[in-house]
Amino acid sequence: MKHTLLRRAVATLCAGLMASTPALACTDVRLMAKDGSAFSSRTMDFGMDLESALLIVPRGNEVVSPAPKGNGLTWKGKYGYVGMNAFNLSMMADGMNEKGLGFGALYLPGETKYQDVPADGSAKALSNALFGDWVLSNFETVEEVKAALNGVTVWGESMPQFGSFIPLHFTIHDATGKSIVIEYVGGAAKVYDNTVGVLTNSPTYDWHIQNLRNYVYLSPLNAGPEKIGNVTYTGTGQGSGLYGLPGDPTPPSRFIMAVASSHLAIQPANSAEALTQAQHIMNRVDIPRGMVRDYSKTTKGTVAGDYTLWTVFRDHANLVYYWKTYDHPNLRAIDLTKIDFSKGQSIRQWAITTSQPAAEMIDSKDLKPAKLQ
Repeated sequence: MKHTLLRRAVATLCAGLMASTPALACTDVRLMAKDGSAFSSRTMDFGMDLESALLIVPRGNEVVSPAPKGNGLTWKGKYGYVGMNAFNLSMMADGMNEKGLGFGALYLPGETKYQDVPADGSAKALSNALFGDWVLSNFETVEEVKAALNGVTVWGESMPQFGSFIPLHFTIHDATGKSIVIEYVGGAAKVYDNTVGVLTNSPTYDWHIQNLRNYVYLSPLNAGPEKIGNVTYTGTGQGSGLYGLPGDPTPPSRFIMAVASSHLAIQPANSAEALTQAQHIMNRVDIPRGMVRDYSKTTKGTVAGDYTLWTVFRDHANLVYYWKTYDHPNLRAIDLTKIDFSKGQSIRQWAITTSQPAAEMIDSKDLKPAKLQ
């Protein structure tokens, strides 16, 4: 997986396409089941089809990162992994490896400033676009990732038609349920233990945690009756304990919605229940096409906007990677325990779009007579 000039040219072309669309917005959520199983999920929201595909990358895959001048960090992968790319590039936007370590790249505009590469530091230079491949191919736990960060210099690989580098922050979950957020702000790496298990977009993670204090009153329990004067009033319908819960698609609101949904819902017993619960949670932050709009600067007023292209679900305990797409919401999955990740295998690809119907049709001839009471 060497970073060739052709690959750079393709990336530049894709960046030019992205410059005419609104920025991507994503939501990532981790769940912990009662039996200790870790489970996570994320949406990919963007203003155009990223032409994503599922990639299978074997152990021993050689990666050469570009540096500002020449080649940068070089490594051979220790672990095999699967994940989602974009525009037929080998750069991972999301994924999980054979040890249950999960990764997601989410947009962080207005905040991100990557590290500067010293003149004699090219050997440690790691492109931000290859950060996911570096994590997934080399590490088993978030603690290993933390320990290795000082050994690399993460720089923003420029895409001229995009205007600059793509500003990203990264979420990482391991099979034990530990979770971290990595952001590059002011030219330095900032690493946060993700105690709430949620990440969205700008502002930075620490801002969202402070903002969470404004919503500590939220409760799954309905508010009790209140006497005002001589009249006792009761709440209108169910959910009065969650009155004021944000529901708009902005990053701060999605963060609060995701925290409330994941922490106030009944804890799933195992991974199977976590998968069901995760689907319901991600539906609450899903963006329908046309609901979020902007006016493109390059198409003279043409309305464009983000929508949820795809959603993935990572079963860190059982090593199953699920996905669904906007047009085909039925889940599909790949079992990492059944993949041949051995060294020497080629990188394999699976198109996530499908011509199969989005719903299973039943035949009335197969129905049995009803026995009603």
